[in-house]
Amino acid sequence: RHIYNRNEFRKELQKRKLKANFADKKSQVPSLFRQSLGVSSKYFELIPRALAFKPINQVYNFIYDFLLNEDPVKIDDLRNNIHAYRHLSDVLKGVEVPITTYGIKEPADLKVTDIKLMNDSDFFGSEFTTEGLMKDTFRTCIPGEFNVYNALCALLVCYKLGVDISKAKEALLTIKVRGRMETALVTPKFKVLIDYAHTEDGMKGLVKTLKDYKPKRLVSVFGGGGNRPKERRYNLGEIIGGASDLCIITEDNPRFEEISSINKDIKVGLDKVGAKYIEIPDRADAIKYACENALEGDLILLVGKGHEEYQDIKGVKYYFNELDVIDEIKKNLK
Repeated sequence: RHIYNRNEFRKELQKRKLKANFADKKSQVPSLFRQSLGVSSKYFELIPRALAFKPINQVYNFIYDFLLNEDPVKIDDLRNNIHAYRHLSDVLKGVEVPITTYGIKEPADLKVTDIKLMNDSDFFGSEFTTEGLMKDTFRTCIPGEFNVYNALCALLVCYKLGVDISKAKEALLTIKVRGRMETALVTPKFKVLIDYAHTEDGMKGLVKTLKDYKPKRLVSVFGGGGNRPKERRYNLGEIIGGASDLCIITEDNPRFEEISSINKDIKVGLDKVGAKYIEIPDRADAIKYACENALEGDLILLVGKGHEEYQDIKGVKYYFNELDVIDEIKKNLK
């Protein structure tokens, strides 16, 4: 029941001058990994990418090195990956550990039968019903179908560990990942969500997920990082501008560039898709403007900062936390 921090583990490997060779049974890494966890039960999720790109013998070793006989291997929706599906029967040959499956579309030991995207006055997230090992209905305040998958995996691990599922059910209602699809404010009038999305795929997935919740308006507050390729800024404006009803462009770690120059590049993408936008250089002011001028049913998306607690300006990292701004807005709402 310990969360494995891979960065801390890598530092420990470097300190002991060991290589992260998980496939070699003679390696000291597996036992060191177990010692670092300090637990007797270990749960691993096998994903299609791991099976597709790892040679079969390495996957065998991974399983035998890291799993005790009572531990489950969770195989998630392998049919969506041709390469992984081709390897699945080979991977499972000779595997003596119990296998527990979960999924949404395919038959599984724990399966979701229904998902409802909820955008209510007092709740924003997903509600899903399960069958199989658990027959119940759960809610998670982290939006998106892929986060239903994550919640399902967590529930399955809790089930295997003997955790009281009623407590897990309660935890799902409020659990958040800092700066990742984080619902920062829910009011009867509008909602605010924080996300760290930077890559093109990440931004596309983010706005698509939120549009599925059918907000009256999607209002996006974002900027571009300084000393970064212009192409990235063009794409940023095009992707977010194309999905948003209003964009408020602002600062996001300008570094050694002028904000006006960065935003000029973003506007190229915004203009390409005919986006409606305004410019407010100070990020705190931009967030306040979005909330103070929100319309009924608005979903306000703060993109780019996520978990960060600084603004990088001219080589100095000044403290800045979007949640502080949200807390100030909350006080003014009361």
